[in-house]
Amino acid sequence: MTKGRLETLGRFAVCAVVACVLAAHDTSAQGARDIEGTWQAETTILDCRNGAEMERFSKLVSFNMGGTLGETSSSSLFRSVAFGIWEYRGVDSFRYAQRFFRFNPDGTPAGSVRARWLVSIDPSYDTYAAEAEIQIVAPNGTVVANICGVETATRLIIED
Repeated sequence: MTKGRLETLGRFAVCAVVACVLAAHDTSAQGARDIEGTWQAETTILDCRNGAEMERFSKLVSFNMGGTLGETSSSSLFRSVAFGIWEYRGVDSFRYAQRFFRFNPDGTPAGSVRARWLVSIDPSYDTYAAEAEIQIVAPNGTVVANICGVETATRLIIED
């Protein structure tokens, strides 16, 4: 083998090793994929001041590639589905923000809800726990209440 070919082969080997190391440490791309999919969550809404339980319900949250999400809930007939965004915060940590509309029993608008959730995903990537800051917003945009939330979720899988 000529000296030129050995140098070229050596450079190629170094580039290949560097590429493998960079790919293995690209936590932003791989980490973000850890939450993608649909999760069934058990959610509890709390009075932030005293921790009293206000409501408990189930919901489905779908974290989509690219940072969007959709959510549907068993909490009430008087609310819309929720839409929002999510982001990767570092190893096993995410946050998501969502909004949905509320309605009075006669169907008239009752305002909306804004929620920000901080998620800690289990190393198995099959469960997570989250805490939320939630604002109840009147139709005129005024925040009328601040409440809290906690939830645990399990990733939906296709069972055999």
